[in-house]
Amino acid sequence: MRVRVRLFASLREAVGQGEVELDLPPRATAEDAWALLARDHPLLTDRRPRLTAAVNRRYAPFDTALSDGDELVFASPHPRCGHGISPHAVPDPFGVYFSERLTLAAPNAFMIRVARQEL
Repeated sequence: MRVRVRLFASLREAVGQGEVELDLPPRATAEDAWALLARDHPLLTDRRPRLTAAVNRRYAPFDTALSDGDELVFASPHPRCGHGISPHAVPDPFGVYFSERLTLAAPNAFMIRVARQEL
């Protein structure tokens, strides 16, 4: 199966591009995808403990099984996470802190209330 991996910030810099397609065996997980990515890009190897993963724009544990065509994002938490940020705030892979996510009735529609945190 083939998945699209999107990378941001220092991960993108380490790989040299913002998007990579990986060929994985059936029932592969986000962890398997990370292992393959790190094998191909050794500068990533030691970063795994500090990463979060999102599958199809939803946060997911690394043992989440992937499907053909999935979009996988690996991201580091915001560098100030834990320093003045509310413990209820959720760091987004794009560096924005969400205080809550409100799902609307329409498919794929959502509204986000962003919490302004004084850092």
